[in-house]
Amino acid sequence: MKTLEEHVDEMMECFDFEKVHRVMTMLDWKWTMIGAVPGIPDLRKQVRELMRRLWNSDNQSVATGGFVVRLYREENWARFSVAFEVTDWVSEDAEKTFAVATYWND
Repeated sequence: MKTLEEHVDEMMECFDFEKVHRVMTMLDWKWTMIGAVPGIPDLRKQVRELMRRLWNSDNQSVATGGFVVRLYREENWARFSVAFEVTDWVSEDAEKTFAVATYWND
């Protein structure tokens, strides 16, 4: 099984942070914590932190600043998924209830 750092290194190499930065710039999507559109180093740092937080928890997903990081894990296998979401919608069955966390910027 890959180590956390191997997963992080692969994500840093393969994820298109430049595309995310272009979209955020076009939308003037500012992060409150820095008061500006984040630069690529900020985006990379955020994804690294989210991946590490998820790896060290029992959660399956974490999201903030437009990023959604998911971790699928079994005994000898793990897979990370990182997405940048501009919009989403959840339709649920009223008979079933569960907690859903949604993060967005206006």
